[in-house]
Amino acid sequence: MKTDDSKSQTLAMPKLLRPCIYIDVQDLVEYISHNTTYSGIQRVAAQLLKYAYSNPDEHVAPVLPRVKAGDMQLLPFDLFIGMLKTIEDGTATRASLDEALAEITETSNFVQPRPGETYFIPGAFWIYENHDHIVEWKKLGVFVALFIHDLIQISHPEYVNADVNQRFLRSFVNMVPLVDHIITNSEYVADDVRNFIKDYVAVCLPKEIPIAAAPLATELPVQAEGKIVDVSSQIRRIASEPYVLCVGTMEIRKNNLYLVKVWEELRRQLGSNQMPNLIYVGKKGWDNELFFDYVERRGYLDNWIFLFERISDVDLSYLYEHCAFTAYVSFAEGWGLPVGESLVHGKLCVTSNVTSMPEVGGEFAAYVNPYDVRSGISVFGDLLKDAERVKAAEQKICDHFKVKTWTEFSSEVFGFLNETRHTVLRDVFCRIPAGVTASVGDKELLRLNAEKRPLINGRMARTSGWQPIEDWGCWAAKREALLEFASDLMPGRKVRLYLDMTLPGDMQTAEVIIKTQGIENQNIFVTRSQAWYACDMIVNDKGNISLSFVSVGKPYGLDGRGCLYFGLRRISYRPYDDIAARVAFLESNNGVRDEVIVLQTTETSNKQNPNPSIEIGDERGFHHTPLRSHDALAVMFSVDDTDITVGQLGLFRWLRHNYHLARARENSRARNWKHGARHYAALIRNGTMTAKSWVQYGHMLNEQGQLTVAAVAYAAGYYLLPDDEDVRWHYENSVERLKKNPAALES
Repeated sequence: MKTDDSKSQTLAMPKLLRPCIYIDVQDLVEYISHNTTYSGIQRVAAQLLKYAYSNPDEHVAPVLPRVKAGDMQLLPFDLFIGMLKTIEDGTATRASLDEALAEITETSNFVQPRPGETYFIPGAFWIYENHDHIVEWKKLGVFVALFIHDLIQISHPEYVNADVNQRFLRSFVNMVPLVDHIITNSEYVADDVRNFIKDYVAVCLPKEIPIAAAPLATELPVQAEGKIVDVSSQIRRIASEPYVLCVGTMEIRKNNLYLVKVWEELRRQLGSNQMPNLIYVGKKGWDNELFFDYVERRGYLDNWIFLFERISDVDLSYLYEHCAFTAYVSFAEGWGLPVGESLVHGKLCVTSNVTSMPEVGGEFAAYVNPYDVRSGISVFGDLLKDAERVKAAEQKICDHFKVKTWTEFSSEVFGFLNETRHTVLRDVFCRIPAGVTASVGDKELLRLNAEKRPLINGRMARTSGWQPIEDWGCWAAKREALLEFASDLMPGRKVRLYLDMTLPGDMQTAEVIIKTQGIENQNIFVTRSQAWYACDMIVNDKGNISLSFVSVGKPYGLDGRGCLYFGLRRISYRPYDDIAARVAFLESNNGVRDEVIVLQTTETSNKQNPNPSIEIGDERGFHHTPLRSHDALAVMFSVDDTDITVGQLGLFRWLRHNYHLARARENSRARNWKHGARHYAALIRNGTMTAKSWVQYGHMLNEQGQLTVAAVAYAAGYYLLPDDEDVRWHYENSVERLKKNPAALES
């Protein structure tokens, strides 16, 4: 049933013309460094490379990304293909592969991708600790495509090591915003990816991502011409007795013990002499000790159960061709390569009726429930009792099953890659809706996933100048660090941006200048005593919020990671004119110190401005009565002490407090209301308004005729110092004044 791929024999070195498709072979190289045969994922990458090598028009080059350098190591294609062929024809040894890898490395050079070129990851994208190098390539105008084999680490985490699950999730969330096209190995996986993105990731995607399925080939690799490798004597000997073949990594997900339980029962029912042996072929995988211990402890191993961890493709083909039929009862698959390979050899496969396996086997396979051993006993028993059913199934396969070649599969994949260049390049890689809080670190992402909640995050808003993400967030790695994300607000809208920031090591304070278009530079003094800071932004004409952090002073750099300036944990923003939303955020995040001008004042007289505005309020509103919600106002922007010390605030914050307090009093006495208000606002941002300062601020507002706003200031002071007779008198007097002047209260 196997179809030869004549093109795979062509060994002409392709000429690299621009634009080029760079295929990431890091995963393949790492696997070959420890193994002399392929697993499923590596076989796919190898076949794509072979196809590209024999089709120079595809303009493909194998590369190893250099994450820190930000470029690619370009590998000699002819040497790389030569190494892959030795693996496929069974002549590769550990020594020969090590020698080939060394030669490939020595003869490689380095290249920087150019605009219009494509970077394609066909293998394990989660092997990278971070994907910031891809962000840099995207900014250059490089298209990015990703091949996803399955989402088992997310959909069936019980079958994969927890560390691998977490790493896969982090990498998937990092990669999806960067890719211009996702290709999957089955329609099942395509639907799985679409649904997961829609339910959990789309909230942070700037735009929809094309997803297409290229179902895997069903043929085995073709042997290289002139390489005649005989079947091993051990395989011939064991295959001389009837057997059922089970191919695939021997790990818990493959459900290997299921077959043993079925065989135990059928051996009791039919007699051991009537039962074929079981032959497992595959590398030993994760968390399958129960299976290995079970078959060895009961004496089944090398009796009627045989395990082969590493055999050549020639030996594997021989086992397929001479088995009674095959079995593949995995709990979950992205494709199920052995199902198709069995059919290629004209052999019936008994496989699971879940995930992608029915898509591979179609009408030509038999199906069992992998969670119900009784189902297996019934299906396998019927086949073993009736040899004619097996023969009829084989005849149906021979007459009607159409082999899909690796050439056909590879042609589909490269067709999708060429389509990728017709997509619109992204210039922003994260979307954060207004009104939510997006964390940067890994810990919050994993928590949201465990709770099955949308994975709202600001990870890929870090466009330049950042260290890799850590559990808590990430550090700024350069003096200027850039942050950009898409907003769901209209261009030109002003927003209040909140940033949860911290400091490394023993740094006590750091000054950061925030730059953005349309607004003057804003200074933030990050200290160890507070978390949230605020600044103002304007949504740009592309609908994005973009800013740069410029750190002033010396960085912290004693822990081996290079320079660390400040840390970013969370991001949130609210429309500037949505006062209720801003106050709700403040009340839920006690400690925000940098609200800019909480109470707005004006130089004009009350007659010219009879309705002085109140910049901050909640859904109840201060204008109804000055007695409500002043606790939140006072606590968030004030200190209780009347005598503020250096030890309490730290030197910089203490100096700022005294400077602005003196200037506020000086301008108030001079009736310079505008400048006085600015200095009181600076005290509010500094978080060092005392009860007496609120009263003095109230005096300044009162003299302008802004009775309602003055009452708010008096109320904040009264909340902080209710036993002080002078503070209480001013507060009560302001309330009485409002009662006698209803017009002022309404304003």
